[in-house]
Amino acid sequence: LNELKKLYAIATRQNNTFIALSALFARDMSGVPISPISQAAAQEAAAYVGDFVSPVLTDFSLDMDQGLLSLTFDETIRASTLTVSRITLLAARSAVTTNSMSAHTL
Repeated sequence: LNELKKLYAIATRQNNTFIALSALFARDMSGVPISPISQAAAQEAAAYVGDFVSPVLTDFSLDMDQGLLSLTFDETIRASTLTVSRITLLAARSAVTTNSMSAHTL
């Protein structure tokens, strides 16, 4: 699904969510292939539930030699929405920053 989320105009609501299937997609228990659905006759989703779950940062790494901060999320995010100035690097876990040496907002 993450690959699908990269495509902005597909599967964002019911009226742009359709499916087409090749006869090679599946067979029944007797080995008979599924009835294909061509792209021209694609079937609209009977129901659609949008994505309302917030992405979660699962990992990050920092390469000081290359000046590279890599962020890994549990789902695809739109890179254009990333606000770098909202990232703060900390010297330790802390609810309170005591001085400028223990935290830095990029």
